[in-house]
Amino acid sequence: MTFDPTMIFAWALIVAIAALTLLLIWRALFADRSRGRRRCPRCWHDLQQLPGLQCPECGSTVRTEAQLFATRRHWRSATLLLVGLVFAAMVIRVQLTGENLFEYAPTWLLTRSLPYSSTARAQSDPIRSALETRALRGDLTPEQILEIARRITTGDIDAPPTSDAWQNRYGSLLIALSNRGLDAIARNDDRDPFLAALETFRSLPALPALNAAPEWPLGEPLIVELRIDEWWPPMTCARVIVRDLTDESSRVVGLDSGGVFAAAYPMSFAPIREGETSRRFRVSIESRRTLSDGTRDPDAAWGPVTTTEISVPVKSAPPLAITPIRSEAMDQAIRQVFREGLVAWRSGWRRFGLRFDPARTAEADFAGILIGLDIEVREGTALRRHSRIWWAAGAGAAQARWEVLSEDRSPIETLNESFTAAESGWTVRIRGDREVAMKALATLRTPASAAALTGAKPFTQYWSGDLTFPVEVRINDSTSPRRRWYTLPAEDLPAEPTS
Repeated sequence: MTFDPTMIFAWALIVAIAALTLLLIWRALFADRSRGRRRCPRCWHDLQQLPGLQCPECGSTVRTEAQLFATRRHWRSATLLLVGLVFAAMVIRVQLTGENLFEYAPTWLLTRSLPYSSTARAQSDPIRSALETRALRGDLTPEQILEIARRITTGDIDAPPTSDAWQNRYGSLLIALSNRGLDAIARNDDRDPFLAALETFRSLPALPALNAAPEWPLGEPLIVELRIDEWWPPMTCARVIVRDLTDESSRVVGLDSGGVFAAAYPMSFAPIREGETSRRFRVSIESRRTLSDGTRDPDAAWGPVTTTEISVPVKSAPPLAITPIRSEAMDQAIRQVFREGLVAWRSGWRRFGLRFDPARTAEADFAGILIGLDIEVREGTALRRHSRIWWAAGAGAAQARWEVLSEDRSPIETLNESFTAAESGWTVRIRGDREVAMKALATLRTPASAAALTGAKPFTQYWSGDLTFPVEVRINDSTSPRRRWYTLPAEDLPAEPTS
């Protein structure tokens, strides 16, 4: 057995301090005895030489002679010392066991103490931890759940909703309550009290952000990436309008709060002007309740519009000379990218998905080539799905991004009933598109990231091929994944004209 001298010294010091504190408590309560002296039990004036039972100092009168010989007890000092000793013992216990003493506090006190919890990033706070534990165990009443949710949505003076301080102070607790609500949705339990918390979070404003590449070639449409942080329940979709205040042009996109994939959505606007250093945009967001699977709720209307103006720094670069290229090797690589074909899910909202593998273009021979594809999936002559996909080819093959422009769900029920993988009639047409390829360039945020892919070779080419080939459709019995961004159907487009 080994002994740590530091720990031995620390424990010896703790024992000594505890013993001294107990001694002081004993002295405060028992040391000041009368020892035969007559004293006033109220003001402790010396009555040794004075007859009678009345104190001339304070005027109080005792009933019996024995009361003049009472022990003087310093209750305030003893209480403070005892409280200090108990507090020190609790601190030591926490240090040794890691126990959260706030677990013993009542829920109403913890809820009202939330504005005083930590706003430090990545720091666990005992107040929040205690409430999160109670939420996890199901120890909260419906009233307590709703009160905590309201406290989260209103924030406080130091942490207004959507601010960094608010996210640090309330974010983990919001997630804890949301997860319980999501569990209720998965169980189809519409009486779970955590569903009320989800509905409360629907009132939180979304936080949009716009970013552009550090430099962008003159003459090319400016690609701006839209990101939105939101804390809504997954039964929420939003209509997002981004307006360029330079020429009043605007773009519209739908957002599914329960969707995954593609955190950012690219939008094209007018090219950078000579000498332009910033571009101002107005982002308008209005949300609406959906059904649990993300499909439209016919009884729900678009909510109030929240508007944010954002200034995006822009810097012009020399015009880009990007030329089309096509080769048998690249054509074959593109075919291999999409060799997995199309998947059709039996249930869900958007039930087609095109499988693709950009790593098929991760060849040194493809360095400096941008891939921007316009893709049409057809059943016979009928267009069933229209999408765009883009990435940067080369040794590293940057992560692909995509957008779905349209999707026809009408043949899916037929597929579910009669389609087999051996049947033909489905084809995919893939065309190289320069404008889409420029979106791939916009994903390379810095010259260093481009150099990592190409070995410092600049991107000066894009694939311009046009391929059509049969595509296999595979049936998946599960529910389709939900996509975060989607093209709004005509009935959901805003009334105002957009360009």
